[in-house]
Amino acid sequence: LRFSVEISNTFSSTVTPSRPESVQHSIPHCSSTRREPRLTQYLGERFILSCTSKGIAIDKTGTVPLCSSCWIWRRLPSNYSPQYINELLCDTADATCLSGYASCAVGHHAIEVIRNDNGTMTTVVLSAGSYCECRAAVSLWITPIDCISKHTTIVSTTDFALRLTNLAFRLI
Repeated sequence: LRFSVEISNTFSSTVTPSRPESVQHSIPHCSSTRREPRLTQYLGERFILSCTSKGIAIDKTGTVPLCSSCWIWRRLPSNYSPQYINELLCDTADATCLSGYASCAVGHHAIEVIRNDNGTMTTVVLSAGSYCECRAAVSLWITPIDCISKHTTIVSTTDFALRLTNLAFRLI
């Protein structure tokens, strides 16, 4: 999933398209989860501009992303306005996080664009990727730490500290 850009002296550019063949998703099967590729349908053509690897600090906050992600331009057909949409998607080449205990998932938002159908303008709502997050299965041992209010069992401070210590050792 790489790209190439050629820039001439006239400031026009040519971007070579690169299409992700599949997007990984989780399909629940009884009490287990299996990862399978799914072809994703979207309007237009996607161009990968750049990708960021998980664990690499990208800003001054001192935090690091848990998932690898790619900045993508999606070019809509010529009768749509705007014709280009910015998206951020999970990098399908690296779809796990927390040392394989969780998976990366794309978050979407709805955007409105205009479609020109022979002079008739129609508002169309499209889904665009806006973030990539690390999502853990409900059965994962860390779930009680984040979801105390959803469970009847209250995790003690000692139990909480032990779980965090175990997580640190598993990630090393």
